[in-house]
Amino acid sequence: MNIDKFSLRVKNALVDSNVAPNLAADVAKQVTEQIEDECGGLTLYVSKNRINKANLKREQIIAEFTGNNHKQLAKIHNISIVHVYRLLKEHKQQKMEVTA
Repeated sequence: MNIDKFSLRVKNALVDSNVAPNLAADVAKQVTEQIEDECGGLTLYVSKNRINKANLKREQIIAEFTGNNHKQLAKIHNISIVHVYRLLKEHKQQKMEVTA
């Protein structure tokens, strides 16, 4: 991704978080300039953070579980019902290990 696309994504994320568009553009520009100053000329690897995202999704599914809404959770989170059952089973097992 080039630096202009990065700056635009930062701005859009800020606007999505209810920051005024003009302020979001200024902050995005400042962030982009700082990254250019610190990392200009370097090759960077930025993780996609899949593990953390999966953990957050798992926690959200567990929090939203009401006891009988497996199908709705699967649909909302775009996963299979079997996967919902698996996540809940793993959570229950982890809970039991902690209390044992």
